[in-house]
Amino acid sequence: MSVPSFPPSGVTVFPRRCLLVLVLTLVVAVGTRALAQGGGPAILVPMDNLQTDHCRAYGLVYRLLEKSTPNIYWLLNYRGGSFLLPDDEAILDGARRAEVAVERLSAEEVGAILALITEENMDVVPLEMAPRIGLYLPSVNSHDVVAGVLRYAGIPYKTIYDDGIVRGGLSDFDWIHIHHKDFTGQGHKEVGGDDDRELARSLGFAKTWVMKQRVAQTLREFVEGGGFVFAMCSAAETVDIALAAQGIDIVPSRFDGDAADPQANQKLNYANTFAFTDFTVMTSALSDYSDIDVPGAGRGTTFSLFDFSAQVDPIPCLLNQNHVRTLPGFDGETTSFRRSLVKKSAVILAENSDGVSVRYLMGYLGKGFFSFYGGHTPGRTVEDYRREAPGFRLILNNVLFPSAKVKKRKT
Repeated sequence: MSVPSFPPSGVTVFPRRCLLVLVLTLVVAVGTRALAQGGGPAILVPMDNLQTDHCRAYGLVYRLLEKSTPNIYWLLNYRGGSFLLPDDEAILDGARRAEVAVERLSAEEVGAILALITEENMDVVPLEMAPRIGLYLPSVNSHDVVAGVLRYAGIPYKTIYDDGIVRGGLSDFDWIHIHHKDFTGQGHKEVGGDDDRELARSLGFAKTWVMKQRVAQTLREFVEGGGFVFAMCSAAETVDIALAAQGIDIVPSRFDGDAADPQANQKLNYANTFAFTDFTVMTSALSDYSDIDVPGAGRGTTFSLFDFSAQVDPIPCLLNQNHVRTLPGFDGETTSFRRSLVKKSAVILAENSDGVSVRYLMGYLGKGFFSFYGGHTPGRTVEDYRREAPGFRLILNNVLFPSAKVKKRKT
C-alpha cells in the first residue's frame, strides 16, 4: 500500500506521530472495506464480560497471525475490543482447547456489526503479522511478569540482554519489553542486586552504569528507527533517567567506588528522554531513583482509562481496549508517574484516583512508539490471569499493536 502525501479527509495529524497515525488510519479504512466486501460468515472472539479467558484470546489471535492467516480484524470499541476471525473449524477447535469463548456469526450478523461500527465510535483494524517479541532478560529461565502472561496466553518470545543489545541484536525484534530492571546501574539500589559488573567488564565498560546508559540509548535508537518499546515498573522510570544522564555519574560510591557528580541534576538532558522531563535524580536516597514515581498510588487505589476516538485517534484507542474502564491499582518499585513531569508530547492513557499521578502513557519517537505502564504486576498467580484480566489486557494490547502496522520488518 502506498501512503499519500496528505491525510485523508477528517483525520487529525499530530506532531511527531504523523506517519504512524496516517498509516494506521489507512489500515483502518482498508479493514472496514475488506470486512464489508467479505460477505461471509465469521468467528467473533468477544472481549466483553462474556469472554471466559481474555488473556488466552490474545494468544489465539497471535498464533493465527504466526500462520499468516488472512482476514483477522480487531474491532475497536466493539464489545471490549473483540476480534473477528475467519469461519474455520480448525480455529473453532483451537478456541475450545484454549477455553476461549467464541461466537459463530452468519454473513447477516457480520453485516449488522459493520453497520453498527460505521455509525458509532468504533472501527476495524486488520492484523497482518505476528510481531517478533523480545524480553529484556538475562536468559529464558529468568522470571518476568510479562514472560509469565505470554506463556499463559501461548505467545512465544525470545530474550535479549545488555550484551545482545550492545552487539546490535535489537534488529531481530519488532517489540521489546523492559520490566523490573534498573538502568541507572545501581542494581535496584542494593549492593549485589542485579550485579552486572562482570558483564560490563566483558563488554569493555569500566562501570555498570556506563553500560546501562549505552543500552538505554540503543533502545531509544531502536524506537527512532521504527521499533516498539513497552516498559513497566522500575524500567519505565530508570530508562529515562539513564537517557537524561548520558555521560553523567549519578551512582554513589557504594556501587562504583566513587561519588556521584554533585552537579548531576544540573547537567541532565531531558530532550533525550522518552516520556519525562524536569525530574530530579535522588543520588543519595537509599531506595528512590527520582521524583517521577508516586509510590502511594498503588494497592487500594484505582485508575481509569481514557476514551479515545477510534477513527481519529486509533492508536491510543487500540492500546486502551478493555472490558472495564476503571481498574484496581497495584504496587511496584515504580508504581505510577507524576503527572507534572510527563512531557506534553506524551499521550496519557490512564490516570490514577489520587489526582497527581498517571498509570499508563504512550508516545511517538521518530518512526517508532513507546508505552509505559506503572506498577509491577496486576496479579501473581495463574488464577489472576483471569481474575485480573483487565490489568493484563493493557500489556497484551501492546503485544498485538505492531500487528496493525503496514510496514516492512526491519532488516
